[in-house]
Order: sequence, then C-alpha cells, then structure tokens
Amino acid sequence: MPKTGTTSIQRYFHLNRDATRAGGIAYPNMPGANQNAFLEAQFRRPRGLSDERLIRRGQGGFVERRDEMRAAFVSEMNAAADEGLDGLLSAETGSAMQRAGVAELHELMSMFDKVVTLAFVRPPRSWRGSKCQQGLKDGGTMADFLTSVPAALYRGSIEPHDKVSPNVRLAVFHPSRMKDGCVLQTLLSMMDGERPAFANARAGRSNESMSMTGAKFFSMINGAQKAGALPADLPDALRRALGEGLMGDYLKAVFAEPRFIRPPNAMMRVLIPMPGPKFRLPVEVEAAAIKAEGDEIAWICDRLGEDLTAFDSDTDTPLPTLASFDRFDDEEVAAIVTTIETMNATITDPIEALLARGRKGKRRRVERYLNENGIEAPAENDSKPKAKARPAGRDAEAPAPQPGDRAAFREARRARMMERRAAAVEAKRAARRGDKAAE
Repeated sequence: MPKTGTTSIQRYFHLNRDATRAGGIAYPNMPGANQNAFLEAQFRRPRGLSDERLIRRGQGGFVERRDEMRAAFVSEMNAAADEGLDGLLSAETGSAMQRAGVAELHELMSMFDKVVTLAFVRPPRSWRGSKCQQGLKDGGTMADFLTSVPAALYRGSIEPHDKVSPNVRLAVFHPSRMKDGCVLQTLLSMMDGERPAFANARAGRSNESMSMTGAKFFSMINGAQKAGALPADLPDALRRALGEGLMGDYLKAVFAEPRFIRPPNAMMRVLIPMPGPKFRLPVEVEAAAIKAEGDEIAWICDRLGEDLTAFDSDTDTPLPTLASFDRFDDEEVAAIVTTIETMNATITDPIEALLARGRKGKRRRVERYLNENGIEAPAENDSKPKAKARPAGRDAEAPAPQPGDRAAFREARRARMMERRAAAVEAKRAARRGDKAAE
C-alpha cells in the first residue's frame, strides 16, 4: 500500500541493480525507481482516467508507448526467468487495481513458477495523514479532502489480490515490526527462501513528510493555482516572498495554465522539508474519513488477525480545525519566507527549463528502456503511420486501419503484438515440456 516505506525500498533496488541481480532478484530497469506509471498504464481501469492522470504528471510516454513498454517488460522478465532469477515489481498502484487488472498482471508474469503479492499495511490514522500529504503534493487543498476523503480503504486494496491468488502476504508497517529496524529487511523476510547476499543490505530512510507549516503552504498555493491568484488576506511578508525569484516565476507560469502544474522536483526537494510543527489532519477531515471507512478497520483487523489500530500513536492529541489552515502566524510566515529565499538562492535554472526538463526527461527514459530491450524508437514524425510490408496472409481478414485513425491503428498493432507474444509463450512452454520429457 502507499505510504509504507516503498520509496526507500524502490531506491535501494534501483541504485543497487547489479548487486540485486547477483543476489537472485531481477528488478526491472524501467524509467525511475518506481514502477507506478507502468502498472497504471497497463492495468488500471477505466483506462481513460488513468491515461489522463499520467499525461498530467508528465508521464505520457507510458501511454503513447504502452504496447512497446509491455513487450520490453516481458522480454526483460523472460530473460530473468531463464537465468533462474526472481522478478520483483514494486508499485503502490498495485493497491488500487481491480480484480481484472490483477489477473492480467498475473498472466503477464506467467514466465515464473509462482506469483506472490507482498504488502505493508499502515495503521489507519497514520495512513490518513500520509495520504492527505500526498494529495497536497499532487495539487489538492485541505478543503478538498472533505469530498475526496483520505479514508483507509483496506478491503479495496487487498481483496482483489486475495480473489486472484492465495499467495498474498501482509505485514504491519510499524517500527516495532521492522526486522533489524529496516523496511527492506522486512520485505526480504516475506519472500520465499534464504537471501544471504542481502544480509547487510539496508534501505536509507526517505523522509518526505510535511510539517504543519508545509501542509498549509501547499494547500494555499494549490488553491491559488485553481483561483488564478493568491489569497487576498496573505501577510505582506509572505506575499512579497511568493512574488520574487523562482517562486514568483513559477506562480506566474502556472496561473496562465488551465490545468494543475506541480512544482518541478528541484523545487519540491526544498519545499517539502519546510520546518514546522508535526502535521495533523483537521478534525473535520478525520471525522469524514472515519465515517467513510465504515467496517474497513474491522475487515483489516480480521484479515491480519490482530488489532491494527493499536499501532497508532497520539490518538489523544487534539486535532486542528480546517479553518486554521487558512491562517499563517508569524513563525509560519518566517519559516516559509526563509525556505523560499533558500530555494531562490540555490536553484539557478529558469522555471521554463525546469518545467520542460521534467516532461522531456521522463519521455527520454521511456525510450531508453525500450531501446535497451530491443524496441525501436518511432520516427520523428509518427503522426501518420506508414504502411509496412507484411508477410502474405497476415491480418488478411482485417483491413488495414486508415493512417489518420490513430486509435484504430494502435489497437490493431496491439492485437498483432498480443497474438505474437502468446505464440512465443506457448512455444517456450512446449519447449520446456519437451526438455522435461527428454530427461
């Protein structure tokens, strides 16, 4: 599930790919450490909404090259299975997949003898707070969470996997349950077999938590994006800081756009750790989440065989009100101004370059992954797909789609690819059966 140390795990395997492979695990060499975009493009439904989210995040390459990405991934995992390695796919999106998507993923991984789902489960109050913070990073305001409630919906995250496979293993995400105090070691202990090559492996802590001050700041600038202007009642010192340097350039750029544009990663790395008191959900949002959860907590406690709420802390501490998120005291203003000044002084690239870099960089990484797995990049101008010579008889029963009909073209190409892939998988299985018979 999200917000359970997955970033630390993913970064370890991504940065130590060769050592991981030598230890018997093949971690896909996809763009970035997190395979969320791949799973979302391939298995989330309805596809239109998933595609829209990916494009909005600058990950449109996973949509445009969907079929090629799948082929490259299958090629990489086939090679791993042939070497006797275990494949490991890590993505929080796995907890948002429906049963059909889970079944499709299992079928895709049929090159391995067994598919196991490993998941960490975070206590409900802790999870609500982390989910809310992620929503703020993705453009939400605190008021949005009264309607888009950060409820801990465990059943919908886990049950689709339970219905597809008996091999679903859960662990409570809490310091008292971490093997050797490390989330990576805990994950490894959930896998089959001994893994001595990882005895000394540790995943560095990836702390992306916001302070209360940071949460109020992001809620405010996200709301300003939607309104196209800063709130009228901001303190003067804060208003001046928001209009200067890189921060001012960013706000001017996004106010002119009809859709939300997240601050570039370079800015986020400075803004997220903004100092301030510990973040707490507003009491109104907490109440709405508890109401929306219904019997979810009872379900997960029964599924785990223990009381998950016992791992929550600070349950007696008073919560702030929603109205308090619209006000900034002197200490909060000073913390925000200092953070913005630091960012303006340390990041020298213009905002146009930072925004363009995020879009182009993700697309280049997609193409690099495809090239590494033998998938050719498209021509510079592929708006009009060119006809290719075909062996006699292939697709004779279906007329070729018109070049202008890109949706039909892609669907036909996908169908052909799936047919060829199915034939290759069947041939490989037949060869394995033949080898066993010979033995």
